[in-house]
Amino acid sequence: MNANEIVEIENFISKEYQMLLQHYIDNAELPLYYNFDTMGSNYVAEYPKENQIEVSQFTHNFVRHNETKSNWWSAFEPISFFFNAKTGAINNQKLSNCKLNLNTKIENFDENKHYTIHKDMGNESGITAIYYVNDSDGDTLFFNETGTEIIKRVTPKQGTMVYFDNKIPHAGQPPVINNYRAVLNFNWVN
Repeated sequence: MNANEIVEIENFISKEYQMLLQHYIDNAELPLYYNFDTMGSNYVAEYPKENQIEVSQFTHNFVRHNETKSNWWSAFEPISFFFNAKTGAINNQKLSNCKLNLNTKIENFDENKHYTIHKDMGNESGITAIYYVNDSDGDTLFFNETGTEIIKRVTPKQGTMVYFDNKIPHAGQPPVINNYRAVLNFNWVN
């Protein structure tokens, strides 16, 4: 994979599986946990803070630091198998983290602002993939190396998977129209 390549694949999984994953959220079956901010209190920002905000979000950790942390993992794990089969992008890399992030609507949010610019795994080499659980506003923004210029934006569309080199800085935006924006975040490291 090219170091600056950002790949989008629509309808990454079957429509039935897409609807099942959204059902888990819409029907409050999957437990979600409140987080005071999107990055965690230990995060040290390495990019300009202009236009960045921190807000609360809900998460569910399936895999953290190479260990399964949730009994729900078996319902979501097939996506990682499909990813390897469809892309061949992860080769011998190991899944380090997988979690669901759910951001709620923030009406009148300034469209020039976004969450904290970050790299999911710091400077570790590997692949990050974002699966969009629902159709929503609240784009994912991808930045140049210095975090000063948006190089690509992706609008959440249910069933779409976006993957890229772990070292590409990115940030999300909250929905202002839809009630929530839910993404599954996968991190494979060398």
